[in-house]
Amino acid sequence: MKKILALVAAFVLSTGGAHAALATYSDNYGPSLTDWDPAKTLSLQKFNPSLGTLNSVSFEFFGEMQAAFDAENTASSEQRVSNQLTGSMRFTLPTLAFYDLTLAASETVEILGFGTYANTLTDSKTLVDTLTSNLTAFTGTGSFDLGVAAFAVGSLSGAGNVIGGAETFAAANVKVTYDYTESRQAVPEPGSLALVGLAMAAVALSRRRP
Repeated sequence: MKKILALVAAFVLSTGGAHAALATYSDNYGPSLTDWDPAKTLSLQKFNPSLGTLNSVSFEFFGEMQAAFDAENTASSEQRVSNQLTGSMRFTLPTLAFYDLTLAASETVEILGFGTYANTLTDSKTLVDTLTSNLTAFTGTGSFDLGVAAFAVGSLSGAGNVIGGAETFAAANVKVTYDYTESRQAVPEPGSLALVGLAMAAVALSRRRP
């Protein structure tokens, strides 16, 4: 009978307690022509403290930039041209902490005499960080805002008889993940309840035996 009582007690204890959980939200902007000045605004859901105890806040910042090149060779001979994309993106949290991404891409091409050329250079990067303190700015109801600024340059260099230029674009995405501990009373499954019932019945029968 002691074994049966121990099993019942273990089941009762297993139905409650703390549970680890994650909640994730994201927002994005673009692709849109640069430069983003003033910064664009992204909004993310705050962590609702009624869900439990917040352990950490993780951010994933993603940025992508493009330079769309168009060039024309006005000479009869083939010409070599170098195209380059350089840019930067800054994410600023409501705590004024900021995260920078540096993006770049380049190519060298030959343009035939009296020919034209068009191509798009692209670069993207991701930056991840986890915060375990000073989390009040991300806790509560509603949402919090963060800014993202983007600056890019598309440059074309080569012979003087090659003309052209580039348009630059950027896209940004940010994702927040809340790691928290929730305390809740689990609801036993029907099968588990049946096992408890059988165990209690066995206890009752054992007590009736002479």
